[in-house]
Amino acid sequence: YLYGDEDTQTASLKLSHTSGTIPKGKSYYITATVNPTGSDVTWTSSNSSVATVNKGFIYGNQPGTAVITAKSGSKTAACSVTVTAA
Repeated sequence: YLYGDEDTQTASLKLSHTSGTIPKGKSYYITATVNPTGSDVTWTSSNSSVATVNKGFIYGNQPGTAVITAKSGSKTAACSVTVTAA
């Protein structure tokens, strides 16, 4: 048995929120629920000049929109984010 075996298939991936609004300079936290528990989740932002993400913490950089995507195995889930002027 190998810890973190890449052959493990993620059965499901859900986010705590599918959309949100963040004032510029503030952060927003979303959680990813994966099955099986403990599967690795990779976070990305479609527009890092508007919003960046690190382990579910989304930070509003400048007004605009971005899609935050969580990926685990072949499963993905997205959260649309709107950053407003502070």
